[in-house]
Amino acid sequence: MSYDEKLVNRLRELLPNSADIEEKNMFGGHCFLVNKHMCCGVIGDNLLARVGPRHYNKCTSKNYVKQFEYSGRPIADIVCIEAELTADNEDLASWLSLCQDFVSSLPEKQPRSTVTA
Repeated sequence: MSYDEKLVNRLRELLPNSADIEEKNMFGGHCFLVNKHMCCGVIGDNLLARVGPRHYNKCTSKNYVKQFEYSGRPIADIVCIEAELTADNEDLASWLSLCQDFVSSLPEKQPRSTVTA
């Protein structure tokens, strides 16, 4: 699946320039990880926002926001926001702030152990 490069670039501009931020192709789109936790991303021209359980129901009750599903399964804490709600940088920054607040509350990810034979 393709993704809106302009929206990806807008996210890059709004995210701090930090070694803690990684970019990765995920879910058929392009995502940003903060401290190894998925924070936000772009699929098509839609924003994926990891808002957490506290804001999830409030977000999905808004027009142009829906539950994010991947391969027919809902993904917890992530909403899909249509382009109408991310048209200006102020709105996009507001969604991004919500994502960053949630992801910063998550515990540090432990490195995966490698199994040797």
